[in-house]
Amino acid sequence: MHNAEDVVTVLKLMNVPSALQEKLQLPYFQISSQVSLMVLRLNFDALRFKTSAQGSNARSRQLREVNLIFDDQPGSLTDGPSAADQADLLVKHVGTPHVSSFEAFSTLIADLSYADLQLSGDFWLPVQSVLSYREIEVLHHVYNGLSSKQVADELSLSARTVELHRQNCSKKIGTISPRTLSKLFSSTTIEAFKWRAANPPKGSANIDTALAS
Repeated sequence: MHNAEDVVTVLKLMNVPSALQEKLQLPYFQISSQVSLMVLRLNFDALRFKTSAQGSNARSRQLREVNLIFDDQPGSLTDGPSAADQADLLVKHVGTPHVSSFEAFSTLIADLSYADLQLSGDFWLPVQSVLSYREIEVLHHVYNGLSSKQVADELSLSARTVELHRQNCSKKIGTISPRTLSKLFSSTTIEAFKWRAANPPKGSANIDTALAS
């Protein structure tokens, strides 16, 4: 069982207008022309004055992957669990109201990533970036198969600096394994979900049935 403070949300956003993303003032990394990445957690310090709970010092981190497909239609946020929902994976559609302000965006991430978190309706917790843009950039090169020396050459850094970035990433999100890198940078799930939503198998009642097949 992980405390809410141990959960790191690997957020992938598809087709969100750049103006809306910039408005959030959170660092993001462009995985592809359509998909961008944010690595987030809730900032529990923001409510510390209302609770006596101490922050967790646990070194383990649960990476919760959330894929959001921007679809600016009324009621675009999918309600309830779907066949695409798993213990550490979620795919949902969102619209402008969900990313129109930092408060709305933070509330959305809290609702999708922290199911057991209970807050009074009068409060909300802001999200904060777990990794810097440079740290994400370094990991992206590692995901693409580059060694620390090759990453250093690519980014005009020293190999030692690259190693320090990798160590800092490990401290923040856990062991940088191939599975972790894939969870961060693979856009297969969100792209496949969008494609299958547009091209459901014949006879499928809905996208959930299609995904379950």
